[in-house]
This record gives sequence, structure tokens and C-alpha cells, in this order.
Amino acid sequence: MSKANIISLLGLATATKMPVGWLRKKADEGAIPGVHICDGDYRFSRRAAIKAVERIVAKGGAKNGE
Repeated sequence: MSKANIISLLGLATATKMPVGWLRKKADEGAIPGVHICDGDYRFSRRAAIKAVERIVAKGGAKNGE
């Protein structure tokens, strides 16, 4: 994975306009693919993570940030 394809948890929150805590919870549940935890920090495969969050939101899995 090249550096251009890696996004941090905060970057994913900014790109998807979702709360960081909600994204961390979904990553821990395995709902967001491409998760790599480096030194306690979450790193994601950019395209796969953004599309996964969009799918979760489209299914109605993001009610009030839960």
C-alpha cells in the first residue's frame, strides 16, 4: 500500500464527516476494511474505508452517530 492510499482515523472522519468515536467503534467491529493499527493509531486503505462508511450510512447504520 503506497502512502497516497493510506488515511488516518482523523482524515477518515474529515473525509466522511462522521464522528471519530463512531468510526473507531466500526473499525473495531470489523465493519471498515483495510484497518491497520500502527502504534495505537488507526490507518485505513483510503478508497475502501470511505466506500465502507458510505455503505454503512446508506443502510441506515449511522443514526445519531451510533
